[in-house]
Amino acid sequence: MLSVNKINQLRHNFWFLWFLILTVVFLIHCLTLAVSPPIWQDEVQIIEYGRTFLNPHTDWSINWDVANNRPFLTLSYLGCLLQQLVFKATHFSIVGPRIFSLIGASLAATTATGWLLSRKVPVRVAGLLGLNFLLDPFFVRSYLHDRIDCWAIALCLAACWLLKLSLQRFHEFHDDKFCLISVSLAGSLSAIAFFVWPSALIIYPLVLLELWSLLYAIIKEEGNLKKCLYLLLGFILTGIMTSMFLLIPIKYQLEILVNDLLKFTNNRVESFSIDSIINLVKNFLRNPILAILALLGLTYSRDKWLALTTLFALSLVCVTISYTARILYLLPYLIALVSDIYCEQKSKNIKVLNPQVKSGFLILLLSWSIAFSLILPPVVIRHNMEGINSNVLLNEGFSSIGKGEYKVWESTWRFYQVGRLLGWKLYQPFFEINEKELREFINQMDYIISQEVEISGFKLSKEIKLIDDGQKTQELLSNVTALLDTEFFQSQKHSKAYKLYTRQK
Repeated sequence: MLSVNKINQLRHNFWFLWFLILTVVFLIHCLTLAVSPPIWQDEVQIIEYGRTFLNPHTDWSINWDVANNRPFLTLSYLGCLLQQLVFKATHFSIVGPRIFSLIGASLAATTATGWLLSRKVPVRVAGLLGLNFLLDPFFVRSYLHDRIDCWAIALCLAACWLLKLSLQRFHEFHDDKFCLISVSLAGSLSAIAFFVWPSALIIYPLVLLELWSLLYAIIKEEGNLKKCLYLLLGFILTGIMTSMFLLIPIKYQLEILVNDLLKFTNNRVESFSIDSIINLVKNFLRNPILAILALLGLTYSRDKWLALTTLFALSLVCVTISYTARILYLLPYLIALVSDIYCEQKSKNIKVLNPQVKSGFLILLLSWSIAFSLILPPVVIRHNMEGINSNVLLNEGFSSIGKGEYKVWESTWRFYQVGRLLGWKLYQPFFEINEKELREFINQMDYIISQEVEISGFKLSKEIKLIDDGQKTQELLSNVTALLDTEFFQSQKHSKAYKLYTRQK
């Protein structure tokens, strides 16, 4: 048997290697953050949520609720606020929030790895699955596009990790104090996750599963219902107290925020249908190796509660619009199912999966993620970015419109950073609007930036070119992009030009 010192040394070496790998991945991503992916809708809207949180009575917003003539506000303000503060601290540079998201992704992968280790997953398997978590194409697309899902996932997985550590501590030392503190902290972290981004609710069943595992173990070994009640109350009360504390800054806008949340949710919820299942399957097939391994884990895992919890989470995604950013929240479930295949005590014997085949699948899974997250994107970026002047947006914005509180309908999202630097009042309807509302909305604008639009009362001022006409992407890269059909690679395709329309005098 290994001595305690030997085990501690192995853990120390593992975490040293882990943070070294994180640093390498971080630096590779940083090489292209300033130029790719292009500024896009989600990151602009998230930063804008943070700005309107600080100034809810602003008379302009890229998230403009035309019907109510005010900005659309979000109840889950915490992550958006942090992105806005970073954006402003870096002088309205989009790189700042992207680095912040990259840090959150590294933290999420670390908590995922720690959680897997606490589930008694072999160290090498946990490390490789944790790295695959960080490099999964779904996840990479999220954090490189400046979304804050990574922070919400990190908080939820930290809660899972704490609950599993509490279970270990209970088995080894029956340490009631440690268990109560850890469970209470897990409740608080779970509450914070929702205020970072509401899709964290999809991971809540996994957190509750870990809480149930702890309570069940206490009942089974000690039959102590009173202790279970204390722990359950600790989890619930700290969650409620944390939520109440986070509601204090928005108490005066609470009614508006709840109404906006309900309105947004109604637009996102759909009836359970075959189409939603097909859409979900198509997204999973973008990483087929992970999908196959997770399906094997779902079928052969001895942890039926994990399997049932995963199916419940899948149903949650199916009854909402299952776009990539929401499907991302299923990744912790899939990683847990895959890890069970590599734990003999947690998986039934699968004859076709001998140790060599299992290792091959794991290496293939990681290779897939490395190829489509660390190798192909920089290659695509390198060829697609040729001929682009990185300062063209700012130069054109300054020369064509200039500094000042001009009302600009910015329908491309690409000029948000420029508009903030130059002090424009940027607008974009958050919900679909009818023709009458559109006309009234347009009549308030001074300028319109669009790819193609014909609007009476406005004249085409100029065409802003971003890419040299002679630029061509290599045929091989075009074929890869078409094969993958992922939003990440599609986002690398820049529009060659945007059109600036000026109000006729």
